[in-house]
Amino acid sequence: MADVVAIRIKADAKQAKKELKGLGRGFTGLQSNVAKVTPGLLAVAAGIAAIGAAAVAAGAALVKNANDVSLLGDEIAKTARIVGVSAEQFQVLRFAADRSGVAMSSVTNGLKRLSRSMFDAQNGSKLTLDTFVGMGIAIEDADGNLRDSEDVFRDIADRIQTVGVNTQTTAELMTVLGRSGADLTNVLLGGSAGLDEFATELEDLGGILSGELLADSERFQDSMADLDFAFLGLKASIAEHVLPG
Repeated sequence: MADVVAIRIKADAKQAKKELKGLGRGFTGLQSNVAKVTPGLLAVAAGIAAIGAAAVAAGAALVKNANDVSLLGDEIAKTARIVGVSAEQFQVLRFAADRSGVAMSSVTNGLKRLSRSMFDAQNGSKLTLDTFVGMGIAIEDADGNLRDSEDVFRDIADRIQTVGVNTQTTAELMTVLGRSGADLTNVLLGGSAGLDEFATELEDLGGILSGELLADSERFQDSMADLDFAFLGLKASIAEHVLPG
C-alpha cells in the first residue's frame, strides 16, 4: 500500500514539475512578447503625453494672450478718457510715439496739459491765449465752446510742420503742452497728414482695437479687480477670527 502511495506521490510530483516547467515557458513567452510590445506602448503613451502637454501649453498661451490684450485694451480705453481724446486716436498717437522714439508718458502728459491750457486761455490766462493766437490756432468753436483737444493737437502739428523746429516753436510747444511739448516734436513734425499716415499704417497692420473689444477688456479687467477685492475681503474676515484679540 505504501509503495502504491509513494508511486502516486512521485507521479504527481513529476506531473507537477512538468506543469511548472510549462508555466515557466509560458511566462517566458509572455515576457518576450511584453518586451516586444512595451516600446510601442511607451511610444504611444509618450505621444499621448506630448499631445496633452501641447494642448495644455496652447491653452495657457491663449489665456495669456487674451489677458495681455485685455490689459492693453483696458489701459487704452481708460487713458483715452483721461486725456480727452477718442480711443482710436489714442491708439494712433501711441503708435506714432513708438515709431518716433517718444515715450508714451510724454503723449499722455502733453494731451492733459493741452486741455488745461485751452481752459486757462479761455478763462483769462493772457500768456497761454497769446501763445495760441500767435500760433494761429483757435481754441473755441463758432459757438464759443472749447474745441476738441484732438483737433487742436492736429492744428499744432500743422503749425510745427509749416514753421519747423526752432526756439520759438519749442517755447510754444512747452507753453501749451507743458514740459512734454519739446519731447513731442518728432510726433508733430509730419503735421496732421503725418498723423493720418500713422493711422492708415496702423489700420493696415490690424493694430487698432475695436470699440467692442475695448469695452470687453474693461469689463473683464474690472471683474478681475472685483475678484481680487472679494478675496481680500475673505482673507480679512478669516484673519479677524484667527488673529489674537
